[in-house]
Amino acid sequence: MKMRTVVMLLCALMAVSCASTGPGGGRTGYVEVLSSGAIRVNGRPVAVNQVGPTLRAKGFSTRSPINVRVPEDVSQRVLKMVTVSLTNSGFTRVVFIKPKQTSSDVKPVGPAK
Repeated sequence: MKMRTVVMLLCALMAVSCASTGPGGGRTGYVEVLSSGAIRVNGRPVAVNQVGPTLRAKGFSTRSPINVRVPEDVSQRVLKMVTVSLTNSGFTRVVFIKPKQTSSDVKPVGPAK
């Protein structure tokens, strides 16, 4: 009976630790595409065909989430080349993120009393 309890506690502990780190160990890779077409991986400039290999060299697994920040005016050709580099390196959890745009309308207010 004691052995069964110990095994169940170990299983529960492992399940909680796996759930907290998530697939890929909890690390997220960041790729930034600039308007000029230049690319940065975790803040460092890289060639477009080296995006995937650079992430792999930095220790990211193919199950790690990769966030690619792209500006509004980036060429589709550059995005396709980034995608090819990531898929050729085996990355499957890739999200392309465009900058958020907000707007608000402010109505004029009368003089303060």
